Amino acid sequence: MLHLSTPHQLPFSPTLVTASVHTFLTTDFNKLGNMDSILGCLCGPWDAPSHPATAAHYQYSAITEKPPVQARPTLDKTPPRNLDDVTAEIIALLRRAEKSGTALAEQLNDTVGTAGWSERLAERVLHALEATLEGGREKWGEVLTDTYECSLKTAQEVFWELAQYVKEHPLEIAASVLLSLVAFGVLARLAPVVLELLGFGVEGPVEGSFAAWFMSTYGAHVPKGSLMAFLQRLGMTWRKRV
Repeated sequence: MLHLSTPHQLPFSPTLVTASVHTFLTTDFNKLGNMDSILGCLCGPWDAPSHPATAAHYQYSAITEKPPVQARPTLDKTPPRNLDDVTAEIIALLRRAEKSGTALAEQLNDTVGTAGWSERLAERVLHALEATLEGGREKWGEVLTDTYECSLKTAQEVFWELAQYVKEHPLEIAASVLLSLVAFGVLARLAPVVLELLGFGVEGPVEGSFAAWFMSTYGAHVPKGSLMAFLQRLGMTWRKRV
């Protein structure tokens, strides 16, 4: 272990160390100055990072503009409408309709509202329409009157045997079957969406639907294929599937 109590015990000369440090600082810092040029040739311009003490001070200003306030989404608190009320409005619209086609379809969709069509609603509309057709024409508009007469005439032609039987037996179940067929015809012209929801597909009754039940129950009165022919004669159109 070295004892550094006196200068004579140092293994080197202090004067020599001072001179060496001065030479290193002078020479190596000059080399660093040349290093910038070398790095610039190899890697492009290179700026040595400035010392924190000499770095530019950024000026920060207070935020005076408030961020826009985003409106909270409002929840639709409207209670679901009663199906009976919607059905009554649809029948009232069919009664007083002045035009058929696209204009009437849009009115019907607006009446149904955001809840949309459903099979349950379609069934209620059918039964309410049957009651309307059976009750007389006192409050019918021109569109419903013309559509009913066209549907009844076509039904008497397509289901001729059934129509003759009903004339002779107006109180039997066959009369109800004929009334339903006429109602189908009215819907085929004024509201085909109802028939689609009931299962009257372009290729026939959909399995498990109201249409399938109707055919299996009253098939004896409706010859196979005659119902589709009936609807097509009345201009039944099906929505395009995407």
